[in-house]
Amino acid sequence: MAEDTVDVQGRTVLWVDDELETEDPLVRLLGLEGFAIEVARSGADAQARIDTRRFDAVILDLHLPDIFGLTLLERLRARGIAAPALVVTAYYLEPEMEARAKQAGATAFAHKPFVDSTALAALLESTLAASAPLVLDAEALPIVESAYGIVTASPEMQRIVDWIARLGPSDAPVLLTGETGTGKELVARALHRASRRADAPFVALNCAAIPDTLVETELFGHRKGAFTGAVGDTDGVFGSAHRGTLFLDEIGDLPMPVQASLLRCLDSGEIRRVGETRTRTVDVRVVAATNRPLRQAIVDGTFRADLYYRIAMVHAELPPLRERPDDIDALIAYWLPSASDRWSTRVTGVTRGALDALRAYEWPGNVRELFNVLQRAVAVARGELLSEPDVAEALYGGGAAPAPPTTSSSPEARQLLGVLDEHRWNHTKAARALGINRTTLWRRLARLGMGRRPDPR
Repeated sequence: MAEDTVDVQGRTVLWVDDELETEDPLVRLLGLEGFAIEVARSGADAQARIDTRRFDAVILDLHLPDIFGLTLLERLRARGIAAPALVVTAYYLEPEMEARAKQAGATAFAHKPFVDSTALAALLESTLAASAPLVLDAEALPIVESAYGIVTASPEMQRIVDWIARLGPSDAPVLLTGETGTGKELVARALHRASRRADAPFVALNCAAIPDTLVETELFGHRKGAFTGAVGDTDGVFGSAHRGTLFLDEIGDLPMPVQASLLRCLDSGEIRRVGETRTRTVDVRVVAATNRPLRQAIVDGTFRADLYYRIAMVHAELPPLRERPDDIDALIAYWLPSASDRWSTRVTGVTRGALDALRAYEWPGNVRELFNVLQRAVAVARGELLSEPDVAEALYGGGAAPAPPTTSSSPEARQLLGVLDEHRWNHTKAARALGINRTTLWRRLARLGMGRRPDPR
């Protein structure tokens, strides 16, 4: 047995501290808590030990005789060694230094001298829990990949999938509303695939991306010479989508005069190209979408009420990603293998701490933003598992997450602190005691600026 090893069956921890002895009572007591502690008294000693064996966690003093602790941690991260670290110091830790430590892989902080082994063991437990491997396997999750290409594990989106199957065969016009990035075009394509028009064209037009002067020609087409630059005949999206489905995204941005022309077309089934006098009949199912409140636009006089009722014969509101956290897990599991292949990385899963950080984020860009963040996180990942620093770099450009105002004096915060202290900051047990799931607990903690256990200062 190595001179500086406590031979205990359990999770292996490297404790780097030049003032620590193997026979220190804290080391022995942690052994009784199920941790196998190995002591290193310098940065060089720590690196030599890490080169020869794997550790589940590191307890790291910032002030070592041969190297600053954070420099050591950063060097380990650069080599792809991502063991979670509990950083300890006898001095005040500046916010900038704490952010740097988190970026390097620190998941918990403590101040010396330690009060007792129980508190230290609890910190180690939370450090290990936050970074324990959680390999998300698409086959192990209740993921529904519908015949229409929608991936979900949430009851909210499962209802949308069921609704698509019922409504698909109908030719009824549909209005899809919801925040940007919730998947409105994906649902529109699913409606097309579920319809009797599936073999005909699906044509999409973003109404907000077209200059006002060109919207009508984009919709209905034009005749050669109808205006300067009209060098040939075009059909427009209505003509191109004949016998198929036309998806009009951001329909709330259509100019009022064009809204009148669109209403005439929907009522009559006829279009007239710009520069022509004759009309042509088209057979098109229209699915419209917007992230704007159209009823308010009617009140404001920027959207026609008669057009609204014409396009909203059937209406579906797509829930934002923050209201269906189960889909965060499902989508990560589904996208992770292809993202790893795309960026030629070895990423096979995420740590629990990283997943909790992704669940706690508000996702203003919804599913589209999650996809982009996952791609960035996989591209910068230093190990086989996405860690909290990888996620922070993808979300915030390498800095720590913006800290919300701490409101630990509020009744809600006091309740959460009391329950968390009672359960030694075990989030799973605390959530169960509160009658909520762990994701909800993380969201409440993040909102209150209480993402981790307060330092005993």
